[in-house]
Amino acid sequence: MRDFTDYELWVVRQAEGIVRMLQEAAQIAQATIPPLGKTCSRRELELYREIIDARRAAIEARDRLGQAIDLYRTPAMAGPFPRKEEHAMGETVRYSIGVDSPITPQEPLPALPEIPRGALVVVEGWAPIWRYAMALHRLHGSPAGAIAVYDPRLGAVVVQSHTPAYAEGDVLDFPEDRAQ
Repeated sequence: MRDFTDYELWVVRQAEGIVRMLQEAAQIAQATIPPLGKTCSRRELELYREIIDARRAAIEARDRLGQAIDLYRTPAMAGPFPRKEEHAMGETVRYSIGVDSPITPQEPLPALPEIPRGALVVVEGWAPIWRYAMALHRLHGSPAGAIAVYDPRLGAVVVQSHTPAYAEGDVLDFPEDRAQ
């Protein structure tokens, strides 16, 4: 199991702060509800209903976020994303589409590397989002079994799969020297 990154720990701390704020909001909302038997104007009743609805929403959001934090902190998780430690397919092919300077959409993509049937193709490199979309469109007709995009904060995220070995959303660990 890998260590959590500073970014992942920051996200959990922020989420825990939000949970605390939601708990406080629910307590404040509960305190403003009038005691039973008190007569209220129609406007006050509407406001109290809104407060009760807001309290329910805050409690529901707190509970959902709390479940997500608990899931994140379980030993079975290697971060906030389920990760596949071993590659089920034998071959992994890198397709680097990165650029060093600003480009236009008219700039051609690099030629596709040799892709064995059923291989995992990892698209990588610093490039505009539209260039990634163009690369994924080009790869769709390839013999690749799955396509992932490399994010240096997460790893390779599977975005398309034609094999049961990978599912969309799988996050795969790759050493830094393999995908930059």
